[in-house]
Parts: sequence; C-alpha cells; structure tokens
Amino acid sequence: YNGWVADDMLEKLNSIGGRHTKNDFINSSAEWVKPISQNYRNIKIHECPPNGQGIVALIILGILENFNVKNMSKNDYIHLFCEAVKIGYLLRDQYLADTNYNKLSVTSFLNKKSLKKYASKIDFKKAISFERSDFPDHPDTIYLTVRDKNGMTISFINSLFDPFGSGITAPKSGVLFHSRGRGFNLIEGHPNELFSNKRPLHTIIPAMISKKNKLIGSFGVMGGQYQAAGHAYILSQMIDFGLSPQEALDLPRVFPNSNTLDIEKNFDNAIIKDLVSRGHDINFPVSPIGGGQIILVDIEKNILIGASDFRKDGCAIGN
Repeated sequence: YNGWVADDMLEKLNSIGGRHTKNDFINSSAEWVKPISQNYRNIKIHECPPNGQGIVALIILGILENFNVKNMSKNDYIHLFCEAVKIGYLLRDQYLADTNYNKLSVTSFLNKKSLKKYASKIDFKKAISFERSDFPDHPDTIYLTVRDKNGMTISFINSLFDPFGSGITAPKSGVLFHSRGRGFNLIEGHPNELFSNKRPLHTIIPAMISKKNKLIGSFGVMGGQYQAAGHAYILSQMIDFGLSPQEALDLPRVFPNSNTLDIEKNFDNAIIKDLVSRGHDINFPVSPIGGGQIILVDIEKNILIGASDFRKDGCAIGN
C-alpha cells in the first residue's frame, strides 16, 4: 500500500469519483485475530470473529443443541434448522459489524441462557416471519484446506464479493478492486453503517473443529451469505447423524434467504410440501447453493478423510 502500486490504485479510484487519500492506504493493515469458538455436542467449532459471520454459525448450532434432533422426523428437523437460521441471520443483520466501532459481546450471544431463549421462540407448527434482510447475495467465493504430514493445517477462503469484484482495475499494477463495501448499510446509527476506515460485515468464514484440544478437522462452505447456514448444516449432519464429510456435502440444501426458503431441486418433495403447510415460502434457485471442502482427521485410525463438493470445481487429493 505504498509506492507506485498505491499511487496507481489511488489515481484510478480518484479518477472515477473516489475520495481516497494516501493515508487511507497507509493506515490500512491486516490483523491477526483470535478465533471464537463454541462446543456443539462436545465438538469445539472454531470460527473467525466479527466482523465475519462465523458467530452466526455458532448461534445456529447453539439453538439446535437445545433439541434432540436424532429423534425428530426429517420434516421437524428441517423446519427447526430453517427457523434457527432465520434467528441467527436476524441477529447478524441487527448487530454484526467491525468490533472497533461496535463493541459486540460475543459471549452474550453464545451463552446457553440466551441460546435457550432463542430456541424457545421456535414454533414447530408455524414458520416465523422476520423483517426481510437487505444484505446482498453474492456467490463468488473460493475455499481450500490443506494439512501436511506434521499436522500443520490451513483453512483458507477468498472472495471479491461479486464476479470480478467492483469491475475496477488499476491500469499499471493490474490490481482488481473487490466490492465488499456492499456489505455496509446506510442506516444512521446502525453498527454496520458505512464509515471511513471501517471494515464492513463480511461473510467469508474458514473454520476448524477440535476435540479434547486436538484438531480433528478443517472446512469451509462457500456461497456468500449462505456460509454460516452451510457450516451449521454440514456440521449437524456429521455430528448429529453420523454422515461422512462427502455425504454431508452431497446432501440437497435449503437456505432461509430472508423469509423465503431457497431449496435445491433434488430436495425431498414430501419435506417441501410439509414446509409449505407450516407457512414457508419456497423458491427454487437456478444455480446450486454454495460449495464446500472438508478434511476430517480420524485420530484412532490415523487417517485423513477428504471431501469436495460437486457443486463447484475442486477435488480431494491425498499423498
């Protein structure tokens, strides 16, 4: 962010109406952050802290933990999952932001009393409607995870938010500007209101899981704002129902996108009819919902289990 590359970016932005200064680049720096975590049925889930939406995945799982989902019908489970997601995303839209501007208490959202309160709001006979989210959809994300022979593990995700980001390129350096500023809102006084030198609410959340202080997995689920719901869904399928990583990724998906359920076309029709009877609005998106990659460590057998989602380019490779 210094020298001729910074000058090139600054000149391009200012030429099209930007109000950036050299200090905006100079004062910007990456941060090492401590992950947030929460136990789900004795498995610890590690997520990126706010201003990312990893906390939303933990809220959804924390709500699910209040129920014996193994003994539920599939219909009840999917309804419960959808309602838990709607509550998690409502909290996201109301409170999640750059913690330098919003002293969000992570523990206040993840304590068992609060999660039990959220869980008690779920009606198994009727879908709850909330104010519609104005957070923009954005599908263009890549995720990868790698583990070496020494156990060093990387969980990595990257996104420009939209295809080719903002569509603006600095001409000399070739730097392509992302468009994550779309994650802000213009609501006066809101924690995520647009402001200078502030990071927007973002959706990209690489994750890991551990048990008894040993890392047992790394994973990511792509798909823009679907990611938090995707994390909760994939983990619940593996932890609650014993599915393998590949089986969990291959399952047809549902995503409560505001008050409408985006459902993949190969979803169980009987479950869809039941969801409609409970008041859910259904939408069948043209494209698949998200994507994902997982490495799971089987400590007892001393093997790694890799899985890659068929919905996007990718493969699981071991050596």
